[in-house]
Amino acid sequence: IGTLVNAYLAEGGEAVAVAAGTAYVDVGTLGGYREAMRLLTGKGTRGPVLAAAKVARGGRRQ
Repeated sequence: IGTLVNAYLAEGGEAVAVAAGTAYVDVGTLGGYREAMRLLTGKGTRGPVLAAAKVARGGRRQ
């Protein structure tokens, strides 16, 4: 998906990002896949998966 988003932005498209979550794992690796499965079952090594934040329409935190 990253390649498609980059192409969209290169053509003048706009995007808004919302910082949410406390963990990132690369599921393209065996170790990352295993860590993702641990996180999803609540047995991860890194705390909670999501952190809630109110976000205004402009993409800014409230």
